[in-house]
Amino acid sequence: VCSEAPAEVLQGAARAVRQALQEMEAYDARSFLQCYRDGDYLAKPHLFSDRAWITGPSNPLSPLMRLEAGADGAQGTVRLENGYVGAPGWVHGGMVAALMDQLMGFVLVSQGDPCVTQSLTMHYDRPTPSHEELFFRAWIEKDKGRQVHMHGEVKVGEEVTARSEAVFVRLEAKLFGRMLAEFAANNP
Repeated sequence: VCSEAPAEVLQGAARAVRQALQEMEAYDARSFLQCYRDGDYLAKPHLFSDRAWITGPSNPLSPLMRLEAGADGAQGTVRLENGYVGAPGWVHGGMVAALMDQLMGFVLVSQGDPCVTQSLTMHYDRPTPSHEELFFRAWIEKDKGRQVHMHGEVKVGEEVTARSEAVFVRLEAKLFGRMLAEFAANNP
């Protein structure tokens, strides 16, 4: 958090946060993997999706990207503040790539297809500014069954700041479930 507030105000806020954390310590903070392992995630995914890194409102690291599926792909909007800055005034390129990866995966997930990223290439045409509304768009360029080739772009207003190409691999839902279950069983 960046603020020009006086030291006594910041110290008071820090005390309030410490107090709130102490009050919450008595409650579980299960990870996604723990929720999957005990079946809660499968039974009630809506209770845990709020912990997602890119979109989760209960995740303090989340930039709260808003995703929306469309007929020809998906779009996302986000405003990235100080925590995502690389050079002053510019979003870190790695964050731009992470947001695009999330959006591209969402294209397939919103169609009911679990998937993983095989490759993602970013082309940065110019720095992506921080502290401004960013518009991400992704679409399927070529569908080869399991392998899906996608393209995307990032805009500020009408200006494109970055473009991407990716290959995603669709997973059968049962295979995806088995993979997660096996991982959960081997990682207590």
